[in-house]
Amino acid sequence: MNLGFFQFEVTFADVQENLNKIESALMQSDFDLVLLPELCTTGCLFLSKQQAIELAEDIPYGKTTQTLIKIAQAKSAYIIAGMLETEAEQLYNSAIIVGPEGFIGKHQKVHLCSSDKTYLSAGTQFNTYEILGKRIGILLCYDIWFDSANKALTGQDIDILFNPSNFCGEDSLETILQQTQKNAVYSVVANRLGMDHDTGTGIQFIGSSRIISPTGEVLAEAGRSQILRTTTI
Repeated sequence: MNLGFFQFEVTFADVQENLNKIESALMQSDFDLVLLPELCTTGCLFLSKQQAIELAEDIPYGKTTQTLIKIAQAKSAYIIAGMLETEAEQLYNSAIIVGPEGFIGKHQKVHLCSSDKTYLSAGTQFNTYEILGKRIGILLCYDIWFDSANKALTGQDIDILFNPSNFCGEDSLETILQQTQKNAVYSVVANRLGMDHDTGTGIQFIGSSRIISPTGEVLAEAGRSQILRTTTI
């Protein structure tokens, strides 16, 4: 399987611009399954509940899911992407899986960080999916810090763990490496670049996406610039 990640600078609150960046990069690349960052079409530091409501989309009928399905069908490949979801009048930090056959499944972030808690609801389930002969699971960013979340997936005999992220510190990279070695599965991490807006927070996303083997070997990694990287496992 040719696994990949695409890290890029997310344009805050501009879904179409971010979809354009994603389509341009993915249509020029070869992969079997590629991971995109957390909340990759909106950014994450929403300025108000109303803004978040306006940016959130239905899964699977919204623009983001439908656009990624078309890309997956054109590439005969699979895509996992973080996005802002609206469901039953609640907002969720979610990740979707799409492929040539269309929408496959989703994960709603269970362990919310402080910025998530402002407007979003927590998910409750850790599901797994069969993709190209591999059993996969998703932990969204902060989810991976929790042993209970990791065990919920490894207890279902996954082969690959996908971690769409928005992190700012090197401590996240150390945690991801430690959890990968504990889990003894492949991990794919896609982190974003840039800032959402200037609100005095100074929050800067550091990229550093990577693919890690079950023993902790880094098989592919990125620095702090836009890049799509792949490796074969």
